Amino acid sequence: MILRHAVENDAVGVVIGLPLNMDGTDSEQTRLVRKFASQVAAIGSLPVEFVDERLSTYAADDLMRDARIPRARRSSLRDALAAQIILQAFLDTRQRPAE
Repeated sequence: MILRHAVENDAVGVVIGLPLNMDGTDSEQTRLVRKFASQVAAIGSLPVEFVDERLSTYAADDLMRDARIPRARRSSLRDALAAQIILQAFLDTRQRPAE
């Protein structure tokens, strides 16, 4: 489903949020995400990139609070906004000039 959607929309790669522990170590969920990413890479021809997703949900909550989105509506928007934050972090790292 993910790869079909990516191909239909002319994606050039797949970005996956990596749920690291706050100290930067892997958790069981991190290992599951890495396994999933390996499967995506094995069946598709698109490159797969990881982005640290720590605090993306908190950032999404902060943005919604600042935007005065009603509390009742926030839960339905949280994951989509966190995904946008993760993708923006990926794009931001690709636009920085080489040091």
